[in-house]
Parts: sequence; C-alpha cells; structure tokens
Amino acid sequence: MRRNQTKRNGFCTLLILLACHEAAFTQDSTSVTTKPVFAQISLLYDFPQSFGLSSGLYIPIKTINKKRISKGGKDLIKQKDVVAGFNLGFYRYPYNYTGVLLSPFIGKRHYSSSTFFSETLFSISVLRTFYDGKVYKVDQAGNVSEAGLFGRFYATSSFSYAFNWLLNKPAFTLQLKPSLWFQYPYNSFIKPHASLEIGIKYEIARRKVVVKTINKTVRR
Repeated sequence: MRRNQTKRNGFCTLLILLACHEAAFTQDSTSVTTKPVFAQISLLYDFPQSFGLSSGLYIPIKTINKKRISKGGKDLIKQKDVVAGFNLGFYRYPYNYTGVLLSPFIGKRHYSSSTFFSETLFSISVLRTFYDGKVYKVDQAGNVSEAGLFGRFYATSSFSYAFNWLLNKPAFTLQLKPSLWFQYPYNSFIKPHASLEIGIKYEIARRKVVVKTINKTVRR
C-alpha cells in the first residue's frame, strides 16, 4: 500500500510540474520552396605571398526553419539552408610553384537579414602542384630528358566562413571568405594555409528544395 501511495504521489507531483512549466514540441512539418543556385568567381590570396583565382557553384539541398512560439504569441523564426557544391581554383607562389585545387564542399547557410547571410563550409580537396623551372628525369638506360609539367598531388582539408551581402537582390552577392586549410602529406608533415577570397556570386537558377519546419512552443 505504501509503495502504491508513493507512486501516486510521484505521479501527481510530475503533473503539477508539467502544468507550471511546459515546453511542447509540435509535429515537424515539411513543404517545398525554391532557393537560388549561385555561380561564384573570386580573387584568392594565400598568405604570405600567393595569389590566384577561384570559381565555384553553390547548390541548395534543404531548408530548415526553427520556429519558437513564446507564451505571448510572438514568433521567432531562424532559417538555415544546407548547401553543397565545388570550387575550382589556382594560386601562384612566385619563383616556386603553381597549385590547382578541386574542392567539393558541404555546409550551412545562416540568414541574418534580407540583405546578409553567412556560410560555414567544410571541404576535402585535391591539390596538384606544378614546379617552376626545368625538371629532368633519368630512365633505366641512363638517358636524361626533361619532365614536362612536373609536380605532385596532395590532399587538403579546409574550413571556411563566408560573409555575403546582397547587392542587387537576388542576382548579385558580394562575398568575403576567409579560410583555414591544411595540405598533406607535405615533407611527411602537414602544411597549414590561411587564405582570403573576395568575389561575386551570381544567381544562375533556382532549385526546389524541401523545407522542414520545427515548431517549439514554450508555456509557463
């Protein structure tokens, strides 16, 4: 009897707490909208003395809306897009080598206002270098010949944070993108890089994506 009485008291206490403070999640809903597909071209500077160009494509994959309804009935909506794409670029290290990068990426786009959004991007890339000057090779017979376009392949991993300002909604967007990336294996180690890109995005199409809305209602 005492055990049953204890269970009933605990259950009643739980109901009282839920009545005083309740955070209720409604069922997620989905819909469809259209999002821009951007083509991008940028000037690239890799510190301390490399410069180059980069171009790419940004494709929306999904949109997530988080909607919070307060006790006063005020709605607060945070929107983000999942985006993917690729960048193709090169940079020139004077009197040393030229590097060509192919960089597929995935990331999230966060909207702060109607004229500004930011992006966090992660990429695993392939880097091909081409050395300056003449490089020679020797075959098994001892003959010496020039090795054209001699260089090496590397893997890279990068993290970027892009700032985007809409100049002429929705066609042109100004982008400022700092990046931290790592080249490996480099002389049996990892070589860090810090880069900065300044460029333009242009909307070339629109793509249908699924919108997932998450509703959260807080009541006290």
